[in-house]
Amino acid sequence: MMSFLPQIGYAAAALAFALLTILAATIWRARYDGPALLFATVSTSVWCGLLAHASAMGLVSPLPTFVAELVVDIAWLNFVGSLFRGALAGRSFLLFRYGGVAIALGVLVTGLFAYLGPGTVSLNLSSVMVAGSILTAISGLALLEQVLRNGRVSQRRDLRHLVLGLASLFLVDLLLYSDAVLGGHINALFWDIRGFIVTMSAVLVGRALALRDRTAPGVFVSRRVVFHTATFVFAGIFLAVVALAAQLVRYFDQQLGEAAQLVLFAGAAILFVLFILSDRYRAKLRVLVAKHFFEAKYDYRTEWRQLINTLTSTDLELPLAKRAIRAMLNIVDSHSGVLWVTNDERAAYQAVSSWNRPAPDSYLATDSALLAFMQRKLWVIDLDDLRNGRGEYEGLDAGDIPDCFDGLWALVPLIHNERVCGIVGMSPSETVERLNFEDHDLLKMAGRQVASFLEQERATTRLAETMQFEAFSRLTAYLMHDLKNTMAQQMLIVDNAEKHKRNPEFVDDVIDTVRGSAERIRNVINQLQQGTKAGQHNRIDVGRVVLIATSRCADRSPAPSASLCDARATVIGDEERLRMAVTHAISNAQDATPGDGQVEVTMSIADDNCIIAIADTGAGMDAEFVRDRLFRPFDSTKGAQGMGIGAHQIRETIREMGGSVSVDSRPGKGTTLELRIPLADNGMENDTNVDQDS
Repeated sequence: MMSFLPQIGYAAAALAFALLTILAATIWRARYDGPALLFATVSTSVWCGLLAHASAMGLVSPLPTFVAELVVDIAWLNFVGSLFRGALAGRSFLLFRYGGVAIALGVLVTGLFAYLGPGTVSLNLSSVMVAGSILTAISGLALLEQVLRNGRVSQRRDLRHLVLGLASLFLVDLLLYSDAVLGGHINALFWDIRGFIVTMSAVLVGRALALRDRTAPGVFVSRRVVFHTATFVFAGIFLAVVALAAQLVRYFDQQLGEAAQLVLFAGAAILFVLFILSDRYRAKLRVLVAKHFFEAKYDYRTEWRQLINTLTSTDLELPLAKRAIRAMLNIVDSHSGVLWVTNDERAAYQAVSSWNRPAPDSYLATDSALLAFMQRKLWVIDLDDLRNGRGEYEGLDAGDIPDCFDGLWALVPLIHNERVCGIVGMSPSETVERLNFEDHDLLKMAGRQVASFLEQERATTRLAETMQFEAFSRLTAYLMHDLKNTMAQQMLIVDNAEKHKRNPEFVDDVIDTVRGSAERIRNVINQLQQGTKAGQHNRIDVGRVVLIATSRCADRSPAPSASLCDARATVIGDEERLRMAVTHAISNAQDATPGDGQVEVTMSIADDNCIIAIADTGAGMDAEFVRDRLFRPFDSTKGAQGMGIGAHQIRETIREMGGSVSVDSRPGKGTTLELRIPLADNGMENDTNVDQDS
């Protein structure tokens, strides 16, 4: 029965790869490099057919077997290498990718010379065949490791069928010919069952092809390929352990030695495959091996240069916040992200920008459990680990993750002066399934650099605003000088009126002078809007302020309407400044509303606060404009007609009174500006008890 094993095994393998060839010919355009796959499946089917025929006839010719087997190795090495088409890789990987095929070709040529040349033909050919098969097997396993380790995370599960199927082809060769080197001959049992293993590999590869509809077509490895060397390390350890054990078992009975050798080979093979396919076992050794034996995962010079180039790039015409997000995402090949920074009061984080996803509207309190932990530890937070209960997060759990972090994979602290001034949230990476110590170190280091850029921009913006206020103060001095000159001209007219009032030329000059003065004063009023004197602190009847401000704006369209609550509201502050703030808010609403629209001013009382709401049916504003520009001084949408300090002055006036300003606006839906001011003690009275002199 044993004599039929190789015939059945290799015949089944030939049939399986023939069927696989038909399957590949019908669907290769949707998934893999078709010509390379067809060449590999056809050559494997022919090779297995030759071995099945030779086993049936009882004749095994070394040269055809040698040539066919190396052609199969070259075909599969070429196919695996074709999976990296379009990917970016370093020189070491590119040299190895094409070097594996070159080694196999070199072995083929060397074997032909050995067979055709003088000397002990069978011994020379056998030696070349064994050595060449071991080299090509290790090359194939190493290339498959690159495919699995650099595959896109979303497709890595389906990739394992392909990798496991092809790995079984190379692994059985490694076992077979390693045993031949140690034992001095090819193990007959290994040779007989080899066909069944090849058949199973065809099933796994066919399974990978059948899954094409579940994954995206085209290249499925990362655009950036990192060269991994675990295969070489463990192949070397495997061969060394097997060699040592083989020497030991030779001291025992021959049959016992062969049995122990088979058990040892099978156990070593299982451990080898388990290590390659298991993330858990690789993770336990990755840090130790990477730190003490190998080069770093990242080329830090390249990563740092890319980070700086992205942050300082002017070609993209993107604000720094978006460049900062993009720079961080590039490190781990993440597709989208959000940037949160602390607000002026340092009491909360606000989403100020995003990349390939909307920015949340909510604020993040700095004293929340998760953010307090980040501030204390200054760690990169792996949200997947936290959600799954992994990692050392000191009592934190999935419930401590705010809703605005849904869909995010990791949080990187932006550290400046040992304080977290911002956070970059990143979506899942296309190439990194789980962050390791190098990812944490690089992201944290890059976050410090990004934080310094953002803080520098913030300081520069504040300095520019300060300089603009200084310029505004100088402008005020110039305008006051103009007012003084205007007043002097008016006084001169008065002084000369008694003497020249009957002179027609004098009257004409007076008219011209008054006209010029009026124009000058109007320009002064339009530019200044409000004096800079220190505010008063008196009790203010808010209803009266609203009525006066509304009446001042009644001559413009649309005319504002006022609606007051039944009770009188009293607050503490400067009445003139409050009146100017309300007037300016109404005027802004009129500017943004067409003549047939509506501007409504309402006053109400809630929670010990007086609320003045100015609502219009105008064009409205988007959230980004409200957040970034509405209250920024000297940023005006009115061009030369405005100085851009009106909304800023409104907010500062209300803040000085202990209140706050909020805006609810949507493009095309209008705007509601709400001024909320704390009531004075006993600041709410019925209209019947109002002191008219107050």
